[in-house]
Amino acid sequence: LQQGSGLEAERSRSVSCGTDRDFDGCAQRPVSKASTRGSLATMGDIDAAGAGRVGIVIKSIVREVVAGCAEAGNFVDEVLAAFMVKAVVLDPTTEFKSEAELTEDVIGGLVEECITRLQDTDNVHLLTYKLQVLFERMYVSIDGMAESSAEKTARAVEDIDRSIVMSQARTHIEFEDVYRQMVSSVLLRSEMGPIDDYDVIRECTAAMESVLPLTELGVFMALPMKEKREQLLYLSGIVGGIRLFNKASGKGGRRVPNLTTEVPAMCAQVLADCHDEAVHFAEVALLFCTCEADVQVSEMKERYFAMGAWAQQYVTYAAILHSDAVTIATRVTDLCNRSFELLRTLSAVVSSHAAVPTAEVYPHFIALADLYDKLRVLRGTVANLAVLREKHAEIAKAYTALMVPDVEALTKARSSPRKEAQSGFHLYFTNMYRKSAEALDLLQTVYPSAADLSIATPTEAQATDGASAAVVLDAVDDGIKLNGGADGPLDLLTPGKAHGYDNIALNLGGFCAASAALDPPLLLPADHRLGKVKYDGRFYGFAHRAGAAAFAANPDAHLREVRGTAKKWPELIELLQLHEYFESIVMDSATGLGHTKKQQAPLKCDGGCQTDTHPMESNIVPGYESSEWELRRKAIKLANLRTKKTRSMQTDKSNFRRSTEIQVYAPKDSTTQTRVDAATGVPKPVTFIRGIRGPRGSKATPVEVVDLTLGVGGVALDVRGLRGTSGKGTR
Repeated sequence: LQQGSGLEAERSRSVSCGTDRDFDGCAQRPVSKASTRGSLATMGDIDAAGAGRVGIVIKSIVREVVAGCAEAGNFVDEVLAAFMVKAVVLDPTTEFKSEAELTEDVIGGLVEECITRLQDTDNVHLLTYKLQVLFERMYVSIDGMAESSAEKTARAVEDIDRSIVMSQARTHIEFEDVYRQMVSSVLLRSEMGPIDDYDVIRECTAAMESVLPLTELGVFMALPMKEKREQLLYLSGIVGGIRLFNKASGKGGRRVPNLTTEVPAMCAQVLADCHDEAVHFAEVALLFCTCEADVQVSEMKERYFAMGAWAQQYVTYAAILHSDAVTIATRVTDLCNRSFELLRTLSAVVSSHAAVPTAEVYPHFIALADLYDKLRVLRGTVANLAVLREKHAEIAKAYTALMVPDVEALTKARSSPRKEAQSGFHLYFTNMYRKSAEALDLLQTVYPSAADLSIATPTEAQATDGASAAVVLDAVDDGIKLNGGADGPLDLLTPGKAHGYDNIALNLGGFCAASAALDPPLLLPADHRLGKVKYDGRFYGFAHRAGAAAFAANPDAHLREVRGTAKKWPELIELLQLHEYFESIVMDSATGLGHTKKQQAPLKCDGGCQTDTHPMESNIVPGYESSEWELRRKAIKLANLRTKKTRSMQTDKSNFRRSTEIQVYAPKDSTTQTRVDAATGVPKPVTFIRGIRGPRGSKATPVEVVDLTLGVGGVALDVRGLRGTSGKGTR
């Protein structure tokens, strides 16, 4: 079923992690924060061979179902009718085959079966379908709401902004008309009060006069179109910030919502309501799981399964809303604190100066307006969550009425709950309470009245079981055979041994993989503290140790049983997040409905564009100069060479370097002689005084000094002067 009812496609919202096809097969929808799963609209897709036959008449079948229900006095939404058609096609008990010729009898039987199921108001499965379709259509994620709000604002100001930037005003009257349009654009973009309120318009005009007076509008009109649009955004931020500051100062801000008080109050209320409802129906689901496990009658098992499946689906959606509320509470607290800090800064700057430079306050005004815009988007998100919760509560009333026959069984189950079912539920209770308490404590910093809200607290047994550490699975002790299956080996991950263990999302919607394979399934939340089994790139959790061992023994058989039960009860496709297995379905007369690999069909569409007859250039540069000599003059003026020095340097990579060559001679072999060590002797001077002795007087010998120094090497001296007068020779 690749074609569905497209009349409600634009209003439906996706809960998938990606862009899916809507009931028309090609409508694009925003992405939400939910885990990876497909769209409810694609769960009944039939292979290309069947789509060619079934897709031709599917829209007419949906319309006939809606018309048949209307004749019976039950007005059914077309999206719900398309969902029921797909549920009937998926159900193997209907024996609907796409290869059969689509005669009037076959189509009539399909329509009658759909009408019959839609008229059964006491059918719990139908109640679950309504809950899923409602959430599918109305839920919008936080990021999706931000994108939707931005698109809505852009559409609101598109025409008036085009009129402003395309205006060729010349006279004073035309300038006034453009100025009024600019005021309207600022009001539409900021959403600070109705644009038809006289006091709001007058206050906005006064704020804009302080930024851009009417007398200076000619400067704005002379700008290029692109700069005009940028200036309009800039002007909207400044004017919005001025009005917010005036409101905080008590000097204006008429009809400006006080989002710093309104949004935290709404968020706290939605948070408390979602917490209480999630905890209440989680306890109901626990009781029905206990009843289903204890009873032996197949009819009662199916009834308890259907009742528990609705409660589990409600808890899943309430948890998504609760998670969004917690995220919004964190963002709202941060935005409010930043707004208060900006207002204090602006008050200090403005009060200390008689005239404040625009460069000091304009950035603060723009930042204040940006914070207000983010709070406004969060207010829309919280309002949507509140409306969706109220719609869920209306369906919950019908569900509560169907619980009347089961009061006695629930009372008995309350007195003796099953231990293996309590662990995952009690862990859910404690985690939910911890997140709610932390979010409310955070909101109290900006909204003190949040302390007056009361939320359901876990019992002593629930708190003990949720806080205690479970016994981790052991492959040897628990008999877990990690042999693997047809799609690969098995891997056991335990807390403390796997990086980012707590952030690993479980497949099958977080339910026990072994219990989900039963017929009917026993929807027990998995206790991730036990451990997780990785198979074929997916992670599976378990509520008890025996279930882990059974799944590890034959994972392919368990997953096959899970897909088989989803064909019988289509609400499990959304609850267990099995959309990937039903994106492409083929009918076979022998084996029934089987799963095949998805074949992505190419998306085609007819498109067209229209261009202006005389397009105007939007990239005109006012300072462009075509004269070469004028450019030379400006370059010389800009260089200011009178105060500059010219320096040059030549490097190896210089463009003007020269290539030079030199020639050298090879060195010759040569020797040198070093000095010779030598020594010299100095003669020792020796003297003798002659004539000291002898006679005195006239006969005295004259005194004379005789040199007796010997030469170096003992050379004899001339000693003739030493000879005596006696003639006897020398002694």
